[in-house]
Amino acid sequence: MVRLISFLIAVGLAVAGAVWLANHPGEVMVQWLGWRVDTSVPVLLVAAVLLVLVVSLLVRLVLGVLTVPGVIGRFRSRRALKRGLLALAEAESALLTHDAAKAARKAAQAKALLPNQQAAVLIQAEAALLRDDLDGAQTLYEGLLETRSSALAALHGLLALAEKRNDKVLVRDVASRAVAVNERAAWAVRPLFTVLVDAGEWAAAQKTLDLGCKREVFSDAERARLTATLLCAQADAALLRGETHEVARLTKKAVSAAPGFLPAILRHAQSLISDGNGKKAAALLIEPWRTAPHPALAAAYLSLWQGEEPLKRVQHVDALADSNPAHPESCLLAAEAALQAGLWGQARTRLKPLLDRGLHERRLALLMARLEESEHGNTTEALRWYKLAAAWDSQSPVPAALWQCDQCHTPAADWSVHCPTCNTIGSVTATV
Repeated sequence: MVRLISFLIAVGLAVAGAVWLANHPGEVMVQWLGWRVDTSVPVLLVAAVLLVLVVSLLVRLVLGVLTVPGVIGRFRSRRALKRGLLALAEAESALLTHDAAKAARKAAQAKALLPNQQAAVLIQAEAALLRDDLDGAQTLYEGLLETRSSALAALHGLLALAEKRNDKVLVRDVASRAVAVNERAAWAVRPLFTVLVDAGEWAAAQKTLDLGCKREVFSDAERARLTATLLCAQADAALLRGETHEVARLTKKAVSAAPGFLPAILRHAQSLISDGNGKKAAALLIEPWRTAPHPALAAAYLSLWQGEEPLKRVQHVDALADSNPAHPESCLLAAEAALQAGLWGQARTRLKPLLDRGLHERRLALLMARLEESEHGNTTEALRWYKLAAAWDSQSPVPAALWQCDQCHTPAADWSVHCPTCNTIGSVTATV
């Protein structure tokens, strides 16, 4: 509305001015270089306007001619940019299909055409890594470190290169730099944690683990298990140094960090036993037996009652077995103790639920063979059970190890911080 009113006012003023000039034409005389021109004021004004228009057109024409090279240059630049982006897209596509040669070739074309060459150089480095040109890839990645916008991507590539070389020193250096550049570089946290654990730098490893949990690299459950793992590793080292008080402190902390973590429970129980606190150790071992019986728990529990009379041992074993009476491990453990004490009826009672259940377990057959021999002297029946034990053993062999890696599923003779096969930290868990 304001513009319309302004336009109408301008038109009105122009018309009024034209009418006034028509009513007052006046006369103008121009004399120059022997020439004389007589005209009216309106004609002179029209001529002046035409002159200004002609001069303006000439100036624009000259400027247009002068800018032709720039226009051509801009056209060529846009064309080169378009070709460069196309080559970059083809290089990325080739890289995704593992065609290293094409990726390198197209990346070189893009590098020659694009003003910003970082993306092309990054693809060249990835292609070199793909074809195992590790030195070439390292040179290209290191060149990208100088530019802030490409430094993190370069560190990511260098980390992959270091892991491919199994160069733990380089892994640590690159991962540390990546986390320092950007704490959100989650891909660098786990490798950094691994090399710190390998180096035995427990405080730094725990700090990295906490950071990884914040960045959701580790779940809360994984963090608890790995924290307990680090504490158990420190406790083992302290035990070798004879620092029993430190062992007790670390193992207690490990049990608190991850309740139910069997390695921590076993170590803390052993620490309590060494301190003469058998009652607390027994309570500590019975608790996990309620939900997940394990032979290692039974072995630690039985070590509390070494040297006692068989009948007293039966009472202690029954306390453990009765915390989870239906579990096969409880039945087998209690039957074994009863057999050693000569309590044939009690041993048979403990084994009966397993027989009724039709459990094909080598240990069950061996206990039944011993029971038949000891109670009745029935060698024929005992021989039958021995044959069944051999048959069940061949059909479903008992695992030689009671621990296994969650990642590669390799059995292990005992718990360790790393899996002996795949070297994953905190992956060795109980098999039963």
